[in-house]
Amino acid sequence: MKKDEHTQHTQRTLQTQPLQHKHHEEPLLNWLNGEVHHRSSEIHLGLSRMNDALEKLNAPHLDIPVIHVAGTNGKGSVCHYLDYLLQEAGLTVGRYTSPHLSCLTERFQINGQPALWKDLNALTQRIIERLQHSQQQDNTNKEPKLSINSRNSENLEDPEINHLSHFEKLTLLAFCYFQQQQPDVLILETGLGGRLDATNVCPRPELTIITNIGLDHTEFLGDTLNQIAQEKAGIIKGNRPLILGPNMPLEALNAITAIAKQKKAPIILANPTEAILQTIHHHLPPFTPAYQIDNIATAISAYSAYQTQQTNKGSKKQKLALKPLPLNPLDHLDLRHVLSHTHPARFEWFEKQRILLDGSHNEAGLNELVKNLNRHFPNAPIHFIVSLQQSKDLNALLQLLNNPTLNTQQVYWCTPNNNPSTPFHPLPHEAPSDWYHTSSPHDALAKAQHIQQLNNNDNKEMKENVLIVITGSLHTAGALRSTLTT
Repeated sequence: MKKDEHTQHTQRTLQTQPLQHKHHEEPLLNWLNGEVHHRSSEIHLGLSRMNDALEKLNAPHLDIPVIHVAGTNGKGSVCHYLDYLLQEAGLTVGRYTSPHLSCLTERFQINGQPALWKDLNALTQRIIERLQHSQQQDNTNKEPKLSINSRNSENLEDPEINHLSHFEKLTLLAFCYFQQQQPDVLILETGLGGRLDATNVCPRPELTIITNIGLDHTEFLGDTLNQIAQEKAGIIKGNRPLILGPNMPLEALNAITAIAKQKKAPIILANPTEAILQTIHHHLPPFTPAYQIDNIATAISAYSAYQTQQTNKGSKKQKLALKPLPLNPLDHLDLRHVLSHTHPARFEWFEKQRILLDGSHNEAGLNELVKNLNRHFPNAPIHFIVSLQQSKDLNALLQLLNNPTLNTQQVYWCTPNNNPSTPFHPLPHEAPSDWYHTSSPHDALAKAQHIQQLNNNDNKEMKENVLIVITGSLHTAGALRSTLTT
């Protein structure tokens, strides 16, 4: 439904619940980071906790039309471009993605605008109260269980609310938030994998998208493309269209196709016409990386599939659970306007500072970074500012820094220590002695810009000027982006 058609919310929405004011100024951050939830940052794949919590919250996820997106790389960009395509068609679009760059509220967007802290805090308080109330009711109907490690009768098992992971809490909040906001459609990005990801609780998404498959999170998803593809394909639902990004590795394509056929999900390969490709190339902003063309093509294919789906809904005579949306055909949209919304920290170029910001953090992404550096900045002297979470492949980053096709002149290695739950790699033992090591990305940026200025004063030709490339972590990219954009 269009937002201006709303006269009331569903009776199940948490917005109707009275808010009991607490002494906490930041209920959301307290919930995510409080002492009681000290283990919540750990990754615990599985759907039982989410399904239990959603049931206690009266299933807010069932009130929202969803487009579900998974993939090793590119899913954030596909969500980004699909969001703006649907907005261009006149829809109100919700988007839930991760991680954020500068502020947690970026994960919850309506038409590209982040949620307000006050709204998320108020809603978090209602969620906590509802879950606690439900848990108290459950406890009155059964005998209390002792913890395995309990030594006395007072050490009772923690309530279910305490076992939710960091991402599960945020995903619960997302479903409740978008139930309140009632967008026409919600673009929902998986956090890790697909089959057991906290977002994979919507039984009938409008369609699903798998962007591509590569090696990442192998400790959770498997160490072969086949295994990872099967995990990502867990979002496929019976008789719901599946969009597959271009250039999918054959091993992964075969695994996904087999699961889609088993579930009778129609497969649509992202393969735009030559006319669409020419339009994309004509309107691409400068320094757009080649891989974004694949992501844009995937978003366009998803839009076309969704537009067709809504048109077919409108042609059916039976009563529909959801009103069809009047979507314009693709050739009626202003693609130039859509493509002007570049995706932050994805080969993002800051011309004035001559800085490139790229959040690539796995082998496939870093390989694409090398290709696009050689394409857009051949032979440019490069100063890298890098950081890498310990869960990521260190060798892939070292291969980038030692790549013989790049003119790497200096490396600034950052090991941020402000978040113990996401530890970063220390400076490798094999690092050359002239690599600069710091715990502060801002310190690294300041030093790199100082050297850049000294170098540029001695070289008047732009092609010889130092290029600063920030990569390896979206967290670090986000922290430094706020500096570059102010």
